[in-house]
Amino acid sequence: MFVLIIDMMHLDLQIQNKSILSFMSQKMSEGGALFMYTLLIILFIILFLIVKTSLQKIKTSKLISQINAISLFALVFGFLGQIIGMIQVFDAIQFDGNISPEIMGRGLKITSLPPAFGMLVFLIGRLGTMILTIFKK
Repeated sequence: MFVLIIDMMHLDLQIQNKSILSFMSQKMSEGGALFMYTLLIILFIILFLIVKTSLQKIKTSKLISQINAISLFALVFGFLGQIIGMIQVFDAIQFDGNISPEIMGRGLKITSLPPAFGMLVFLIGRLGTMILTIFKK
């Protein structure tokens, strides 16, 4: 009985993980591949630099300032994605002229994805530098 419960929990976790991955993949493509996947690469770079900095025993202020600069770039890059997306939404409105509120809402939701992901990358980078600063003292 106990083994059956554990197997069912494991199966449920696999289903949830698959749906989370498909959800994240869907949002990455909805937000625009150029901006969302670039931000994902930037996130991986930031995480790599945080791990590299935490493993070094020497002075790390240069790497910490690089992490801060890269995370700030991610934030600004996300907002650039929103501005370009808004321009595309307004072009579509201008072209068609009669846009339903549902279409407008979907366009606004999609243009909000790159800045939201950019903010997440920024916060992860800043949180990493705060933790590195605290533990390196």
